[in-house]
Amino acid sequence: MTSQILSDLSGLMPIGEKRKILNQFVRNAEDSQVNNILDDCKVLPSTQYNLLKLSLADKFQRLDLIIELLFDSDSSIVNCATSLPWLYEGDNNSFIECDFLINKLFPNVSYSCRQKVLHRIGRHVKNEKKADEIWDAVDQKYGFHLAFTLLQACSESKLDSILTSKKVTLSGYQMVQILEKHYDVGLKYLKDRVGNVSFSSTNSYRSPMAFLYKHHPVDFLDLCLSDKYTYKLGRGRSKKIIRAFRDKLLQNPTEAIKILKRDRIRREFNMDEFQMFCESTLQKVSPDSVNSEDLWKWVNMVPKNKRVDMVNEMYKKLFQFDLDERKECMSASYIILLPDEQRLSVVQWKIENDKNNGWSYKDIYVYCYSDDEKKRAWTLLKPSSHSVPELKKLLLIEQDVSKRAYLSDYLIKACYLNEDHPQLLNVLLLLSKRSRNDQTTVRITIFQSLRSIMEKMEFSKQHWDVIIEMIQVALVMTDSRDYSDGDKEKLIEKCIMFHLASDLPLNNLIPMLIKLKIQTGSSTWNNPYIKNEGDRRKLLELYVKELENLQLADNLRSHDGETMDSDELSQFVTNLIEVICEFNKKARKSTVKLEPILIASHQWLRTSLEKIAKEEEDRIKKNYKNNTSFSWNFAEKLVNIIKELKKEEDISLDAFNESDGLFSIILLSSPCTSILKYFFAKNPSKLVENWSTTIAKMLKNESGEGFMRELKTWNYSTLIAEAIKTCSEIIDQTVDNDARVSITQKCNAVSALSILSDPLDFLSLVEKFYPEADKVDVFADNSKEEYQIRQVIAKSIVKVKVSHLALPAVEKFSVGDYLKLTVGALYSHSVRASQKEAMKFLHQKLNNSPVSLHKHIIRLYFTISSVEEKIRALGEIKSSNVSIRYELFLRANHLLRSSPSLQTWTLLKEILEKTTEEDSSIILYLHMKPKLDTCPKEYIADYIISCLDVLTKLKAETVHTFLNHVYAVMDVLSEEALEDIVMHKNNGNAFYSSFYIPYLENSSTESIADRRLTNIWILLENKIQTSWDVKKPAQYYENKFEYPTRSSIHEFISTLTEVGMADASKAWIKQKNLQFLIEKFSALSVKKFFKEILFLNFGLLIVKDMQKSSGERLRAFGQGLASLTDSLVKKYGGEIVLIIKNAITEYESSGVFCNETNVTNGIMIELIDGILETSKSTANQIISYGLLQNVNPKASNLVATLERVEKVLNEALDDVAEMYFESITR
Repeated sequence: MTSQILSDLSGLMPIGEKRKILNQFVRNAEDSQVNNILDDCKVLPSTQYNLLKLSLADKFQRLDLIIELLFDSDSSIVNCATSLPWLYEGDNNSFIECDFLINKLFPNVSYSCRQKVLHRIGRHVKNEKKADEIWDAVDQKYGFHLAFTLLQACSESKLDSILTSKKVTLSGYQMVQILEKHYDVGLKYLKDRVGNVSFSSTNSYRSPMAFLYKHHPVDFLDLCLSDKYTYKLGRGRSKKIIRAFRDKLLQNPTEAIKILKRDRIRREFNMDEFQMFCESTLQKVSPDSVNSEDLWKWVNMVPKNKRVDMVNEMYKKLFQFDLDERKECMSASYIILLPDEQRLSVVQWKIENDKNNGWSYKDIYVYCYSDDEKKRAWTLLKPSSHSVPELKKLLLIEQDVSKRAYLSDYLIKACYLNEDHPQLLNVLLLLSKRSRNDQTTVRITIFQSLRSIMEKMEFSKQHWDVIIEMIQVALVMTDSRDYSDGDKEKLIEKCIMFHLASDLPLNNLIPMLIKLKIQTGSSTWNNPYIKNEGDRRKLLELYVKELENLQLADNLRSHDGETMDSDELSQFVTNLIEVICEFNKKARKSTVKLEPILIASHQWLRTSLEKIAKEEEDRIKKNYKNNTSFSWNFAEKLVNIIKELKKEEDISLDAFNESDGLFSIILLSSPCTSILKYFFAKNPSKLVENWSTTIAKMLKNESGEGFMRELKTWNYSTLIAEAIKTCSEIIDQTVDNDARVSITQKCNAVSALSILSDPLDFLSLVEKFYPEADKVDVFADNSKEEYQIRQVIAKSIVKVKVSHLALPAVEKFSVGDYLKLTVGALYSHSVRASQKEAMKFLHQKLNNSPVSLHKHIIRLYFTISSVEEKIRALGEIKSSNVSIRYELFLRANHLLRSSPSLQTWTLLKEILEKTTEEDSSIILYLHMKPKLDTCPKEYIADYIISCLDVLTKLKAETVHTFLNHVYAVMDVLSEEALEDIVMHKNNGNAFYSSFYIPYLENSSTESIADRRLTNIWILLENKIQTSWDVKKPAQYYENKFEYPTRSSIHEFISTLTEVGMADASKAWIKQKNLQFLIEKFSALSVKKFFKEILFLNFGLLIVKDMQKSSGERLRAFGQGLASLTDSLVKKYGGEIVLIIKNAITEYESSGVFCNETNVTNGIMIELIDGILETSKSTANQIISYGLLQNVNPKASNLVATLERVEKVLNEALDDVAEMYFESITR
């Protein structure tokens, strides 16, 4: 039995037969025979032997055989061996025992194998206690990132603690498994860190969102409606969600529109509800910016006659004005809905008055979106009665060629949009007359426009007559720049369809189309516009008849006189015959009776086929054209055509009666991978004769890697030995001495040997081509044969099956320019070799490698090794190179996160302490992407302090950016740690407002708030004492107050009075902060810090009324401002007014009030009313006037207020008014 299988597997039978025999042999084998079978079959090639061993091990569930395969480290078998489900089933399975995995399996297999085993354990193991045990052991020995793949198999408590303590990104299948087993833990993770889940398609079983939608739709909807995640549903799911949760969606329209399809909202909700969804998109938009397409994506789903009313109603409701009275707010999408006369007047107003967008209204049409966002619906901007006459007039006088092309396009589109067929005919006649003497660009545009509308608009015979005449003129006036031949071809095909459907004569359309196909090189004969099979048959017969007439008349050439060569003509005719065969196949299956087109009844077609077949046979025999792909593909097409024709007709073509005979000729003349695979599938014995010559010829064009791999796998020993011999002979020959051998052929031979030969034999060949140690090869100098062969070897080393044997060769080629070619092999063999061999190689190179290789060695060592080995390596590696120091920093940083301990933190801290100005990469990492959120909580404060030490010492300007990252993790830091960061000894004179303000405003208790305020004041005092700017400013008339620049402190004060004003729950903190700072600054110097004190008072005025609505809060602010102004004027005199006016103007211009409401003009009304109803003093009139003047108001109520204030100031007999009126009105 064993001898028979050895004989069969070593024979020359087809690959499919060998596969069947092997499967049958395994099915018939018995458990008691396994060891004897394997002993007898050791003579088989390793790949095939391992495949047999795996099949027997799987059938009889022999764990010992699986372990042998894993220890063997054959990468081609490890994946299959680790994916057997029975390895992970059952609580008493020894394969998933923790002690076996950690102490016996993992130290003797590759890193890749470890990953695969843990991945499968995570997916298949049901025993949570065992999974927890494996997790703890792997995490302790190899680190978190290797253990991570089995996370979903762990117990609920283990899952919850890991997901809570570490920021991890779960894959889709992990998340689904967690949701199935521990739903509450999975849902909590989704809610907290939904952005860190790898979401696949919603229809995929790996998608957690699809799982929630199917099993927990309520939670699915809550998650979709949350602010953390925007999830767009399709039409089907939108409909189901709307019908199931209609009331809930109506209560949350703003969130609902983010997930639902608009057209489903329109269909499932009534008109009022739909309008409510639309209005919710505009709640925080000013009327001037509603010209966006987003509004019209909603409105365009409403019937046209209701759109104007809907938009007007929304503007009145949201913005309190009539849109018809505000032309500046009208968009093109709105204008096209207006009556003709009104449209014209609005367009003209836009052109004359809209300085930003007026130019766009000079165009003749604009586009708007339909309910399907992927389809654009074009609409005329001006009424149809004006558009076409205007365009004609412009076309007649236009001198610029490109503009004439655009105008021609607009004319055609305008007629299409108007659906005006008589007008289109007049336009075509005009364009036909003008295009005769016009340039090619214009004609190209005309044909492109006609093609774009021909499927949307039905042309009459008169239209087609003009179009065909234009095409004929264009074909006569041949221009190499004319790239519209494809458009002309489609227009003619559409015209042919029209004539056939209308039963009209085709005249010269067929010869015109054939000549155009010759000109464009198109050999497709299917007319896509003809749907009737009877018309299709008629057209194919017309093609055959016309081709016969043209060839007999020797007129088979393009319009410009170009003729086809024999190969192109053969393809041209053969494709037509192929289309006829397809038609005949459909005709036989059709329910409607259709007569097939018989080749025998068309003498010219039969003769042409015979001639093509004979020419192909002769060409192949003579090797007339050495194009392997063409020879095989064309011959295969001809054979398939003949087979199809033989089903219905008696076709006898000598060259093609026996396809294997023709293919054998191709095999000898120009072999390729495709034809070799054909013979391996059909009859491998035919390859034996002239095999050496066949391989040599194939290697001239390709290496045939896929074919070589199958040859090796299925043990064609005779052919393999001959192929190896041939490849070796080719490599040994010298190109200069033997013209029959090319450098490409030698390189392909090397690539083939890397697959076919034994690993040791190939590596012994590689040794002959090792780069010289004292010399650097330059790739640019490819004149030397050995350079090119070395490059191929560097790429081919990765194909060696036994990884540990290939590592020395990888090392030799990891030099100079070869490194970028071998780096893939370095990583591949390091992770595929056994742990012992890989670590031995990497450890040897850890301190003895050039920098370019050293970086990769470090990365691999820290990927493969255990935690203990990584810690030891960090202490051993010494280098003065900045690239290596950066690599060590990254590894230490990663190690701290993967295996947090005092030892790993100490190693990272030592690296940070030794960082110098040369370590720019480390500095960049620290302030741009420190990844604080993944840092262990017990070491995050120490890590932040160390980073601050480095940055303040080496690049102080980056501390500001780093502190922004600290702000993101502020919640996990203790109060003591935060205080250490804020009061960091190296902060010096720096003042970081963006960090200090959140630090102040996130106090949870009164005591913490007091402590934080004290700390910030200490920093402020230090800043004031050491770097206060005392430059004297320009005096404001009799202003007695110094007004120096104070950028950092004033930025802090200004931002403090603005940030967080929408959060009423923090009003007490803000009030406390502002009041404390007012007292401190006043105690220092009111004179020096008058502007800061003003801003702090403004902030107090806003904060104290946080519970009121936005309008009431603004009015209250105005009232408080008026009282504050009067008290300051009374205390310091009238000369203080302009300082207050400038300060409040600056405060308003910072945008603090714009957060209160979305109507800009309404802000000033409420504010000014609050000021003037409290105090009409001259000082408050001046401040009100300045605020009104600053916003340049357009609304009538604002203008009236401005005029009223100006009148009061003009009539005032006040020293303050006289002092400042000129300065504020000029």
